[in-house]
Amino acid sequence: MGTETSGPEALSTNASGPTDSVPSVPGTADPTVPSRKPAGPWNIIFFGTAPFAVPALEALASGPDRLVAAVAPPPAPAGRGRGLKPAATSVRARELGVRVLEESRPNSLAFVESLKALEPDLAVVCAYGSLLKDGLLGLCPVPPLNIHPSLLPRHRGPAPVNWAVIRGDAETGVSVMFLDRGMDEGPVLSQARVPIAPGRPARDLEEELSRLGAGLLMDAIASIKAGTESPRTQDPAMATVNRLLAKSDGDVDFARPARELAGVVNGCDPWPGARCGLNGKAVKLFGAFAAPGAALPGLALPLTSEGRLPIGTGEGLLEISWLQPEGRKRQTAGEFARGYRPDRFGPAPWGTQRGRLPQSGCSARRPLLPEAVTAVPITPERVRRNPNPPIAVAPEGRDRRRPKPPKAATVCPVDRPCWTLQSMRRISHEPPAPLAPHPTP
Repeated sequence: MGTETSGPEALSTNASGPTDSVPSVPGTADPTVPSRKPAGPWNIIFFGTAPFAVPALEALASGPDRLVAAVAPPPAPAGRGRGLKPAATSVRARELGVRVLEESRPNSLAFVESLKALEPDLAVVCAYGSLLKDGLLGLCPVPPLNIHPSLLPRHRGPAPVNWAVIRGDAETGVSVMFLDRGMDEGPVLSQARVPIAPGRPARDLEEELSRLGAGLLMDAIASIKAGTESPRTQDPAMATVNRLLAKSDGDVDFARPARELAGVVNGCDPWPGARCGLNGKAVKLFGAFAAPGAALPGLALPLTSEGRLPIGTGEGLLEISWLQPEGRKRQTAGEFARGYRPDRFGPAPWGTQRGRLPQSGCSARRPLLPEAVTAVPITPERVRRNPNPPIAVAPEGRDRRRPKPPKAATVCPVDRPCWTLQSMRRISHEPPAPLAPHPTP
């Protein structure tokens, strides 16, 4: 049994009063659920997956209430070896002696019924990764509590800490809220604010917010048990919704202002990582600061007195504290400058930044485009006129030996011009000849 992995947590705001006026989830009232206990320890079920949820799990396990179960997703393939890795909350819960339920379909009727057998009084959700539907929302007398690492209603949805740094927010925070059917739209019980210092990565902010959220959670539970909670309704006009982070969000374009690039570098730490290119290799950047100055975009300047590497941008200088070359460990800016003597940084050699041939309707696998070879358009007429086009001419000083001829032509199902490398393959737009019938004896 269990749940799924990390993702955005829901928060809410709804103006209400004490005990009996606690907001309820519309349409989820279950007549079999008893009324809330007036006093004594409560039975609590915890839903969580990511490392961000571990401090809240530890606080509940050591608190005055009974943590009857921790719900998490089943182990999933991870790492280069694609071995099965359990969720961070599953590992910590077992260390604490808490019952772990690993379930891939937490909203299924059978799993909800199994949770009802535990007689829970409250459910807590933190970095769980799955939306709770009506069955789980109405499981307890009180709506589930959620810890969301943002100042709601700003940054609803996934990766709120990363997007707060990427978008240059002056501060972020953590909110404890009641869950409802919407995405982080429920009433907020309490919040804590944290300033975003220059150069501070999202990784460090998440660790601090996770500890703050655990403390706010315990205070919120105590106020609910005492009937003194006062949830606040979120203002929809102030709401912003995030999308999932993508690898392309870490691409560094030095034509952009340094202030924006500093947010990208610090906000994409640890994932997906901010990347640029140097001499055809990818380089990851960490610990960025925006500074005044002017230089050509991508031009590396001498180290600063703080030991940071300044790089020219479209507006100002981007000072980098740590760099990680492709296939190497992370290095300080001084170590990197002494070892690599950087001159000019460029776009990362991945995706559409460099080396990819343009889409042209060809479903054949498109090879990477080497720097020394040029691509030419081949039309169906040209293929019929010259089925074996000449190879690309190597530049001066390079090996001019003719490469091996292609083993077979790649058939393109689209009767349009396709792009290919003359030196690597040719494309035939003619359909393959039908096979001759097998002779019968």
